[in-house]
Amino acid sequence: MAQRPADWTSWLNVEGCGFVVVTGLLLVMNAMLLHLVCTALSAIQWNSLQQALANPKVIQAVLLIGSVLMVFGQWWVIERMTARWFPRRIKESDAAESPEERAK
Repeated sequence: MAQRPADWTSWLNVEGCGFVVVTGLLLVMNAMLLHLVCTALSAIQWNSLQQALANPKVIQAVLLIGSVLMVFGQWWVIERMTARWFPRRIKESDAAESPEERAK
């Protein structure tokens, strides 16, 4: 039987299926948000923007690329906030070692 990790912040380390599920949810939410933005922008009376957003291929490309880029940004923010709010504690035995001793 596997033991639970002693560190109470271990739930913050999203791995495996949890990472896939959270990433999938972020992709769906980002696509819905970008679809709303594209719909709102298509209503604006700018000729060049209206012509570009009239093509469904352009909208699909914006939804795909924009969603993926937003997921990268969101995971970067999640990792930064996690590192700031829940800093990793260094064991005393590890802190006493110098970098040269660790390399051996």
